[in-house]
Amino acid sequence: MEMKSFKVIQEVFVAMETNAPDSDGRRPFKRIFNAFHALTIGFIHGCRPFIGLDGCHLKGLYGGVLLVDVALNGNNGLFPVAYGVAKNERTDNWTFFLGHLAEIIGHETHPLYFMSDQ
Repeated sequence: MEMKSFKVIQEVFVAMETNAPDSDGRRPFKRIFNAFHALTIGFIHGCRPFIGLDGCHLKGLYGGVLLVDVALNGNNGLFPVAYGVAKNERTDNWTFFLGHLAEIIGHETHPLYFMSDQ
């Protein structure tokens, strides 16, 4: 019996930036943005025009900040739209994150409302 569902490749939008090469020729990580196509379509067609933004410091060997945005679905449940990881929660990292978020969501005719703790 053939399982056709495993042959479907899910689309993922990923944007990553690295720093300039160091003396060893390595390119240190700077930041990354990830968004699954299914979640993007779910937000556009099934969620309220509200996006909550937050950053969470990652404790561990590498550290950094997890940047997330969530929406509200029709049942007032949280709906993840995209996430990213950066070295810190500075303006340039949020600009990178929100710029790519705008790129995947597109410019719909209805206004979007944002909420952040900043």
